[in-house]
Amino acid sequence: MALTVTVDTPNALFELHLDYIAAAGTQTSADIYRGLSAAGPWELLRNVTLLGQEAYAFDNTAPLETAVWYRTVANDGTEFITGPNTIDSGGAGAWLREPGRPWADIELSVCTAPDPLCSPADALSWVGFDTFGRPTDAGLWEILNDEKPADVYARRKNLSTAINFFSRTLAMKTRVYELFTAGGPLFLQLPPEYGWDDDFIQTVADLAEDYITKDQSKPWRRWSAPVRTVRRPAGPIQGTAC
Repeated sequence: MALTVTVDTPNALFELHLDYIAAAGTQTSADIYRGLSAAGPWELLRNVTLLGQEAYAFDNTAPLETAVWYRTVANDGTEFITGPNTIDSGGAGAWLREPGRPWADIELSVCTAPDPLCSPADALSWVGFDTFGRPTDAGLWEILNDEKPADVYARRKNLSTAINFFSRTLAMKTRVYELFTAGGPLFLQLPPEYGWDDDFIQTVADLAEDYITKDQSKPWRRWSAPVRTVRRPAGPIQGTAC
């Protein structure tokens, strides 16, 4: 019995194999956790069904260049812990990911030159964020015969912004469609110098696709989508295109 973790370097993710065959009893499901040490604290990633006491899973939201440990706990309490495991992206890893559909993930080019053609033609080039907003969660109610309103407030919300990127081939245009079409939260990873903590984002309005030349036979597109940061989504991973 074992928990085996393999690094998929080209796709910057972990593949997990849960094997309870040699464990006493019959395990039918298991929770998968990730932590930054063998003692935790642990973040629940998902629950998986064990078929023949085995399961395969992916983790495409692990931090890059950071040692992580994995823990699985079966429905009968049988536990495995393994680590450390590290994804080495050379310090330049940038990805736009779909946590439930890892096959749809797209690596982002984060070249620093102003010309979008500085990266390979088949890459998706990161352009940047719009202004970061942190929405208020407060309301004011006017009081009869009082100069000042009543104020009801709660903790300010997390980030509201828009993401912007370029594509330069029709094939990449199709990949952008495949990434966004399910409509759920995405996971954005950027190199440390961007000051962005890896986080889940949800598009809250249209994904805008604009031609960037008057000759619309050219495949170049500029994309923009307003987003809010959200909590980790729950749900099974899909192994094939939906």
